[in-house]
Amino acid sequence: MNTKLLELTRRRESLVARSAVQREQLGHAYRRIKTPAVLVHTAGGILRIVKAYPALTTSLTAAFVGARRRRLGKLALVLGTAFLAKRRLRAWWSKRPS
Repeated sequence: MNTKLLELTRRRESLVARSAVQREQLGHAYRRIKTPAVLVHTAGGILRIVKAYPALTTSLTAAFVGARRRRLGKLALVLGTAFLAKRRLRAWWSKRPS
């Protein structure tokens, strides 16, 4: 009985050690894949916006092409401010009581 118990204990220790190595390998593989997956997800979101709002896309493209360098800075500032305001408004709107 003791030899069986010792064999089971050794087997369990071996499996635990192997699973620790596999867990580390899996974590490493996940970290390698995570960044490209985030980029793909972001690109997909941008493409959905472009498909949903073609007039906005066209007008922004025309503004960037037709604008001078100083105006591009102002346009970026205005767009950034509008984006932050929209995000704050959406956060406030979702928190208000129904």
